[in-house]
Parts: sequence; structure tokens; C-alpha cells
Amino acid sequence: MVARRSIFRFRGSMAFFAAALLMVILGLQFCTSSTGPEDFDAGWSLKIGILGGDESIGVFQGTYVNLPIFIIADSLPQIDSFNLKISYNADALTFIDVEPGEMLHGWEDLIYTSKVYSGYDTLLGVLDMTGIAGTNSSGSELMSISQIEAETDSIHVLDLKFWVTDDRVYECHFVPVNFFWEDCGDNVIYYGPGNYLAISEHVYRRNWTDPLDPYVETIPEDGTIDEDDHIYGIFDSCQDASAGGGIDFYHGGVDIACAQPIDVAVGDINLNNISYELTDLFLLAEYFISGESVFTIDRAKQLRASDTNHDRIFPTTADLQYMNRVIMGDPIGTSHLEHFADTVNVIIHENVISLESLIDLGATLLVFEGEIGFSALYNDFNIKSAYKDGETRILFYSIDQDKFEAGTTPVLQLAAPADLKSCESSGYYGNMVFSKIIE
Repeated sequence: MVARRSIFRFRGSMAFFAAALLMVILGLQFCTSSTGPEDFDAGWSLKIGILGGDESIGVFQGTYVNLPIFIIADSLPQIDSFNLKISYNADALTFIDVEPGEMLHGWEDLIYTSKVYSGYDTLLGVLDMTGIAGTNSSGSELMSISQIEAETDSIHVLDLKFWVTDDRVYECHFVPVNFFWEDCGDNVIYYGPGNYLAISEHVYRRNWTDPLDPYVETIPEDGTIDEDDHIYGIFDSCQDASAGGGIDFYHGGVDIACAQPIDVAVGDINLNNISYELTDLFLLAEYFISGESVFTIDRAKQLRASDTNHDRIFPTTADLQYMNRVIMGDPIGTSHLEHFADTVNVIIHENVISLESLIDLGATLLVFEGEIGFSALYNDFNIKSAYKDGETRILFYSIDQDKFEAGTTPVLQLAAPADLKSCESSGYYGNMVFSKIIE
């Protein structure tokens, strides 16, 4: 329960930020008219997930997380488009990317912009996301409740990918991630023929004090939602223009674990009291294909042991590559690793994937949307691949002194055009590099 002790202090700070933000957005013009829904009787909810809550020990600092957003509904008409806006503490969470969920299968566009407001106690991040089904998307391509599972009533809309700060100031904190309203067009869903729209009806935050009543409605003290009440729902001035029922919004967030001494030797990933064995390397390689489920002995200790390059971001392909260098006997001191000083261009041309860099590269992970066919064009590395959870993951790693030499190296031939979602590569000595996909 210690992870709850800072929630009220943090929420107070967010309220301060929202009020201060008004000075920045006074120039915004608010909606005065729009098309209201007709016969809207479906009960919809939009919920931001909570990571690390309830019985969990919490989310480890210095790790990446995917925070989901779900639609929960008894029935669901065809959704044509949406605009969602969320806010978060940008000191505690660093925004990385937006990744589409199963609801957006067949959609043409997912557009997002991010901004950070400074000048206050902490940074306030605001993320604006627009999804458009597009004219080429048919109703059969848009995921519906029945297409997911007959017994479920929720659809996964998207994931927000963040990096959780390793600043110990935030240990034991719950970091809210809230829906956020700056004007009448925020957090609106357009659906059905005629572009009917649904807007907020109630907004809830997590209630940590009563597990039998897990959410409590957020209501401004004066009972009126004005242009300085950014986390309570659409402004009262917008309501008349959008008469009818709407959506219940549920705020979420990230519950950061309390820092605890973890007696573990870095590099001893299988916890057999011997660090930097090939079995440790193989286990870490399997993590990039299968995820944290491979850490079956003690998840917390095995994750900590994976930070082999001591950059406090783990596990990464740079950790895998640095472990290889230690095993091969040619590592450089971790204090001399220059992280994110170089960029690898991931070039896609005529179904060939090539890596282009000014430095030698080591372990590299490619993640594709869906199940794909491919053949390796560079066979010096060990190659692991698997199709899981709607993605094909392909890992190049070495148990020797293999490298992608500086320059341009073709690495994969695709059987057909495929959507490359991400690439994570490392320098030969285990330093982190930026990846840029070029099509």
C-alpha cells in the first residue's frame, strides 16, 4: 500500500498545472455548433489502463511500458473517426510512440502530435490523437465486438508507449494519465452515417481507498466545467451543441514500484550465481522474442540482472550486445559507451530491408505488423524469429564477434510488402543508437 501515499499530492499538482495551462490556451476558440447524435442509446466507456496497480508490486523505473486505451460497450456501431487527447507528467513519463490496437485494423490513418508545457513544478505533456477509418475501409474491416470474442465487451483501441523515469523522486508514486479537454473537439467519437458524434457524459478517476468502489467521478468544486477544467469532461459551453448521450471516460496511469534493494549480480540472468554465461545470453535473446514470460524464476531480479551496460534502461538490444562483448572478452568500460550518439537508417526498398550506419552495429530487433515471410540476407548472426500477438519479431544477435559493418548492409528479403513497426539496434560495443525507418 505504500505506493499510494503520494497520489493526492500528485493529483494536486496536476490540478495546478491545468489551471496554469489556461494562460497558455486563452487564445483558443471553442466550438459553437456541431452535428448531434440521433437515437444514441449505446452505453460507451473509454478507459485508460492502469499498469502496476492492485496486487502488483508496481512498474519498475527505467523501463518501457505500453499503456492501453480500451472501448467498453454493450453494442458498437461503425466508428468513422475519433479525436482523443490525454495529459501526463512529462517528468515522470517520456512519450515514445502511439501503437494501434485491434480496433484500428483496416484503418488508414492514425495521426498524433505531442507537446510539453514547461515552467511549472513538473513538465505537463499533452498528446493529441486522431484516427480516421478512411474511404477505403469497409465495415467488415473495422473491428466490432463480435469479431473479437463473443464473451468480451471491450475492444483495444491503441497503446501509449512511455519510458518510466529512473529518478527515485518518483518511486512509490502513482502517475496519472488523464483524458484532457482543451476545446470542444477533444475526446469525441464520430460514428455511423452522417458523422454523428458522441461526447463525454461522466469522467472517473481511480479510487485507491475503496477496492469495492474502484472509481469515483471527477466533479469540479463549483459543479461547472469551464475552460480551465481540463480533466473533468467536455466544457459546459459545448454541451448544447452536442445534445444527447455520450461516453464515460476513465482516467488511468502508471503505478511506479517502490525501490527495493535487489541482491542480484548483473549478467546473471538465469540466477545461478554465475554471470555472463552463454545460457544467460540465450535467455536474454529469448526475451526479445517471447517477452517477460521467459523470466520464470524471479522477474524483478532477472530484469535487473539484464542491465549489462549499466545505462539503467533495460532490457535492450544494447544489453544483449554488451553481454556478448563481455563473453567474447573485448568489452569497453560502460562509462565510455556513448549512448544515442549515432543513428541507424532502416531502409525499405523493393521488399529488401537494409541497415545504414556510420558505425559498426550489433544486436538488432525488427518488429513487423502481422505474420510475414522473409529470408535472411546476412547469415553471420544467430537469427531468432516468431509470430506472436499479431507481430513478427526477428532478432539478429551474435555469440561471436559478428557485426554489421559501417555502411549499408542488406539484412532481410521480404516475401511481400510488410509494415515495419519498429527497429531497435545497438552499436557493436553495446551502446544505444537511434533508429530511423526510411521507406
